[in-house]
Amino acid sequence: RELSLTYKQLTNLPTEIGNLTQLRRLNLSNNKLTNLPTKIGNLTQLQHLVLYNNQITNLSGAMFPNSLITLRLDFNQITNLSGIVFSDSLKTLNLSNNEISII
Repeated sequence: RELSLTYKQLTNLPTEIGNLTQLRRLNLSNNKLTNLPTKIGNLTQLQHLVLYNNQITNLSGAMFPNSLITLRLDFNQITNLSGIVFSDSLKTLNLSNNEISII
């Protein structure tokens, strides 16, 4: 129930990622992702999503599952957090080393 795709030079994720509904941990760190597919929200069992050290600039339209406990988005290029809603189950959110100017 864990998928790690670190250091794969990924620039995007297929929408089919949303079909992995039993996934609990997804590590996509150290790639070249610039955004997230909205289908991430379909991962209803996902508890830990690790996306540090990518090139994510925008989270608009991102749907995070309510089951999420840990979300790491540090070392990206995120500038805007307006309109993003996180569930009450989220315990750890790391947004350090971004360029956030709008909350």
